[in-house]
Amino acid sequence: MKRVFIEKIKNAIQEWAKLHPAVELASVEVNPTGLPDDFDVIVVASKGFENWEQTERENNLYWFLRKKLGDSDIVKITVLLTLTEEEHEKYEISRTEPYV
Repeated sequence: MKRVFIEKIKNAIQEWAKLHPAVELASVEVNPTGLPDDFDVIVVASKGFENWEQTERENNLYWFLRKKLGDSDIVKITVLLTLTEEEHEKYEISRTEPYV
């Protein structure tokens, strides 16, 4: 069942990107969190996010996904990040650095 939700989320993100011609997606990560039907979503763009404030693009995508996937609580997106490739590199580095 999770695989079905992952594909639905990825397809919806591809559809969202088509609505924003300036956005060229580099990668889309949809990962189950371990909780039933909860997912972390990371969208990385090679172009199109650099002049679009992160909170605005994330809100825009969030509401698109809610509309596309339905407003039900069946699918919960616990983390939604929209990052440029540069932001994604910094994010990945910070996730792998040990806590001091």
